[in-house]
Amino acid sequence: LDNETDTDQPAGTSSCVRPNSVTFGIVISAWARSNAADLEGPGRAEFWLSEMAKRYALSGNPIDKPTAYIFCGVARAWIASKAGEGVSSRGRLAASAANTAGAAAAMKADRLLQLLERLRLQTGDGDLTPDVETYTRVINAYGRSMRRWRPGGGDRDGEAHNGRGGER
Repeated sequence: LDNETDTDQPAGTSSCVRPNSVTFGIVISAWARSNAADLEGPGRAEFWLSEMAKRYALSGNPIDKPTAYIFCGVARAWIASKAGEGVSSRGRLAASAANTAGAAAAMKADRLLQLLERLRLQTGDGDLTPDVETYTRVINAYGRSMRRWRPGGGDRDGEAHNGRGGER
């Protein structure tokens, strides 16, 4: 996607395909789905989304416009990543680290949705409306990243809380 010109072609011709929302979408989707358990995939997907947004800001060409589908795909990639796993192992330290990573993934996805919503409001473009599924996944990611507790003072491991809002 970085090299748009072919210097071996005669003047006025090109064998290159100019990147557009479709080609960016394919690359972003591939990175987002490359390895859901790895942080590199969502990070690279977000990088290409950023590049696409820069290109659109410079050109104003509708063919370069990031779509809600692409934004939501990157948000979903963060939620599905290792950072979005939430509590996946027992023990306070492991659970705390997983909660923190899960919250970070939820925040990254939420930040993308907020950006998309701002773009929709600024441009009046209804095509930039986030989908309900992505909002639901972000809410669920936040929920999974929170410490689970039961009314009456016990968490799911049966330990008592100290009465300070679920803290120990």
